[in-house]
Amino acid sequence: MFSFNTRVEETDECITVFVSGRFNADCTEDFLETIDSDQVNRPKKLCIDFREAESLDSSAIGCLLMVHEKSQKLGREAVLANTFGLVDAALKISNLNKLFTMAQ
Repeated sequence: MFSFNTRVEETDECITVFVSGRFNADCTEDFLETIDSDQVNRPKKLCIDFREAESLDSSAIGCLLMVHEKSQKLGREAVLANTFGLVDAALKISNLNKLFTMAQ
């Protein structure tokens, strides 16, 4: 079984949330807590890095939609980075690649 983990790195301009493992319904609450922690002090740009992610399910896609909506309300750029394999396919099928800025 692939466990889900997040790791956060922050600079003056950007916060990056590194996602590893399977991002599914069991993980969305933890992921949103990570995104929401210290919200006021967060930099303008949010990057979610999927280089170590195995897959996304529909709950994870819904979670990313919530992140996008919240980012827009805060005037923050949200970037999905290093999406490969099943993660990239899920983002394209759900058209999230058109809502978020994509980076490799």
